[in-house]
Amino acid sequence: MSSSGRLLPPVLRTDPLERPVNQDINSDLLFPVVFNQNSCKFVFDRKGVLSANSQLHLAQTVSNPQFPNVNTNSFLPTSTGALAMIDRAYLTIGGKRVSDLLQVGHYNTWKHLHFSNEYRKGVQQPKQGTNDIFMGSTDPRIATPSATAIRARGFSAPYGQLGREASEFAISSTSSTFGEQEQDETETSDRPKRLLTTNPATTPTFTIGLSQLIPFMVGVNLPLFAIKEEVALHIEWRGNGYGQRFMWNRYDADLNDLNDVNEYYKQSVSTIVQDECFIMADYLYFPSLMEELESEIMTGGGYDIPYDDVATQENFTTYNTGDFTNEYQIVMGGKKVKRIIVQHEEEEAKDYACSSLYNSAELSDGVSYQFKIDSANVYSLPLRNRALQKHETDLVEGIPLVECDYLYTVKNQTDATGAVITNTSGLTDRLCNSHLQRYEVGSQNWIGVKLENSAGQAKRLSNQPIIYTETGECKAVNDGEVRKIRFFCVYQKMVNISGGLVHIIE
Repeated sequence: MSSSGRLLPPVLRTDPLERPVNQDINSDLLFPVVFNQNSCKFVFDRKGVLSANSQLHLAQTVSNPQFPNVNTNSFLPTSTGALAMIDRAYLTIGGKRVSDLLQVGHYNTWKHLHFSNEYRKGVQQPKQGTNDIFMGSTDPRIATPSATAIRARGFSAPYGQLGREASEFAISSTSSTFGEQEQDETETSDRPKRLLTTNPATTPTFTIGLSQLIPFMVGVNLPLFAIKEEVALHIEWRGNGYGQRFMWNRYDADLNDLNDVNEYYKQSVSTIVQDECFIMADYLYFPSLMEELESEIMTGGGYDIPYDDVATQENFTTYNTGDFTNEYQIVMGGKKVKRIIVQHEEEEAKDYACSSLYNSAELSDGVSYQFKIDSANVYSLPLRNRALQKHETDLVEGIPLVECDYLYTVKNQTDATGAVITNTSGLTDRLCNSHLQRYEVGSQNWIGVKLENSAGQAKRLSNQPIIYTETGECKAVNDGEVRKIRFFCVYQKMVNISGGLVHIIE
C-alpha cells in the first residue's frame, strides 16, 4: 500500500453496501471518439462513479465480397460469443496504461467455462450470443411426441443430457432436426435471430460487461468525478476473417452440406457496425457521500485500489510423432503472481467442422507437466493423471470447470493410433451451429496452477523465470499439428487515486 492511501469505501466497490445509502443513477450512451475497422477509443465523462456493470454494445455483419447480397448464415464462435470480436482491451488514465487484457476472447472462454448453467442460459447467451454444447441426448433427431419424450425434454433415448444444461428455449421442436442454432434461421423467422446477417439493420446486437474487458474493474466502481486526467477505454478488433470474429455454416439455404466445398464461405469477411458500437454507461451518484469522497481524494491521502491484471505470453510449438519434451520460460520476475493458466490453442480447428474455435485442444495421448518457480518444482512428481490435472485446474478459480469429461480430455475416446472413435464416442452427434458436436472431444483441456494462499495473498517471484515443462508422446494422428501455447498470468497490482491523479504503485 501507499504511505497515506486508504482502502476503497463500500460505495466504490461492487459489494453490498454496509448501510442504506442514497443513490442516483444516470445512464448515458457513450460513442467512440475514434472508430475504424481496426480499433476504437472511448473517453469517459468526468462525472459520477462509473459502474462496473456498464455494458459495451456491439454488432457485426458478415458478407461475401463476390456476392454481397447473399446471406452467409455465419454465427458467433460457440463458447466465446460476442467477445470474439475483440482482440485486446486496455484502460488508460492520463495516458498511463492501468489495465491491459490481450487475447480477450481466449481468456474469457476460460472464464465462461466457470459460469453456472443458469447464468449461461438465462443471461450470458441472450446478451453475448454464446451457445453451450452437448445438448439433449445422444440421438441427433427429435423424438416422436409422447409422454416419455416430454419427460425427456423432447429427445430420444437415452434421454436427459450430457454434462451440462442445454440452451434450447425458443426453438421449435416440430421443425428442428439440426440442433440448437439452425442453419435455416431467416430474418423473418419468429425465433430469436442469432445468425449474423449482411444487413446492419437486421444483424443481431450483443452486450459485454466492462468488467469482462478490463480486469481493473472487477469489483471496482471508478470515481470519475475525482479524476482530473483523461480516462479512456481502447479496443482493438480481432481479424475480420472466418475463425476469428465468426464461423461459417455447413449448410446453405437448401440444406445442402457444404462441408467439403466451404471455400466459398471462407471468403466471407466481417464488418463491425459503427452505429451499434457504443457503451451504455451507468454513472452512480451518492448525494450524502460525494463531498466526503472528493475531500479524501483531493486533499487527503486518497484511495488505494488493489486489483488483478493479466499478463499474456504466446509460444508456438509443432508436434511431431514420437516422444517430446518442451520447456517454456514465463517471464514474470518480481511480480506478485496469483495464478497461471495454460492454453493449447489449435488454430487449425477453424478449418474443420468444429464450432469451438476458442479451444485448448489436448493431444490424443495428453501431456505430463511440471511448473518450476524460484528453482523449486511445484509438484513432487510431474502431473500425468487427467483427473489430477483437472483438479488442479479447478482450484485456480475456486470454481470447478462446468463441463463434461469428454470436453476436457480425449482419454478413452481414441483407438490405439490416437484417432477419436466418433461412432462410439460418449458425445452427442447432434449438431450445434450446424457442426457435429462429437468433434469437440478434448477441445477444452485447460491447465492451471494457483499460487496465492488461502488469504488471497499472491506469491512474490524472484527475477528467475517460471519454467513450464511438458513431456509426452505425440501419436501419428497429431503429427505436424501446430499449437499456440498461451500463458495467462494473473498478478496483483495497485494504484492510488489522490489529488485528482492516478499513480501506479506496482
